[in-house]
Amino acid sequence: MRIIIEAGCYLALGYAFFSIGAVRAYWKALPKPHKWILGSTLLLLVVGQLIDRPRQTFPVSSWTMYGKHENSDTLVFYRYRGLDGQGNFVPVSEQALSVIDASGVASKTKGLAKAALSPQAREEDRTKLTDWL
Repeated sequence: MRIIIEAGCYLALGYAFFSIGAVRAYWKALPKPHKWILGSTLLLLVVGQLIDRPRQTFPVSSWTMYGKHENSDTLVFYRYRGLDGQGNFVPVSEQALSVIDASGVASKTKGLAKAALSPQAREEDRTKLTDWL
């Protein structure tokens, strides 16, 4: 029933749009290939909207931005976990991951490795490096 109502609304909008004299004159002045391309594109967009099965009608899917509730079964949430030096899982915050850049990781690893591998290295330095890795 929703499809019939929505299709009727699109027909009414199309009729109202083409009832404007300037639009009709512009459409009549277009060459036939342009009419075919514009008409086909519009038809595909409307069919994709009416069918409302994005995976089957890709790349012309429906554009219901606010018309449907999200299905909670399809939402995916990630919980990031890391390992400490003893092999135990520890939670990792997403905010901490978003600010890490490759050069920062490389320089921190180099600094920790240099401290842990130096002749006067302490056990604390080796633990920091192991925890970081």
